[in-house]
Amino acid sequence: HPSTGTSYNNIGLVYEHQGEYEKALEEFLRAYHIFSTQLRKNHPHTQLVYKNMADAYAKSGNQADFSVWLEQALGEKTGSPE
Repeated sequence: HPSTGTSYNNIGLVYEHQGEYEKALEEFLRAYHIFSTQLRKNHPHTQLVYKNMADAYAKSGNQADFSVWLEQALGEKTGSPE
């Protein structure tokens, strides 16, 4: 449900503010998966989570390209959306 996606996004923001970027990215991925499935990729909620995820990814120091990382991360996601 989209409300669950909002909760995951908010948890991700808390982790990001604590400097726990890997944990933040996990929560943002959960939110993104829900929103992109339930609301579509061009919905404002989905786009907000995408921006939050990109910001946390940049802060994480990961050297891989964000879009490649996201594609791989979403490809590894299994199971049904929340």
